[in-house]
Amino acid sequence: MLHKPYRILIATLCLLVLLSSVCLAERPRSFVDAVDHTGYYIYTDTIAWNSDHEVTADVAMIKANTNRMFVYRTKFDTAAATCQFLTSAVYRYDTKKLLMQSNEPLTVRPYTPTSPLKTVVDYLLNLKNSSTKIPGA
Repeated sequence: MLHKPYRILIATLCLLVLLSSVCLAERPRSFVDAVDHTGYYIYTDTIAWNSDHEVTADVAMIKANTNRMFVYRTKFDTAAATCQFLTSAVYRYDTKKLLMQSNEPLTVRPYTPTSPLKTVVDYLLNLKNSSTKIPGA
């Protein structure tokens, strides 16, 4: 039988795992686009315009065929057509179980006009330039 402090620790850890899954599931996100088996979403509560051409937001890529969700804290420079993944996390989509996480920023890289990330940028620019309220915010 486990001692009381260990039971409390295990119960607390279980609660944290449960709450992190619930928090992830309840965050407001907007659908941007889909290509093949991958859907692209923006967590609308994370959009922050740092300047007139720099925006940071959490971008989710959900791959239906592998049951994975990739969430990237992404900084876009719309003037230079570049992006940088600041943090990343990989989840099992159906359970929202965190499989991998990194807080290590990756190198700034360009996105092309045909890239799904360009579609994400266009969506963010449309939100910025429209008088419509951001969905879910």
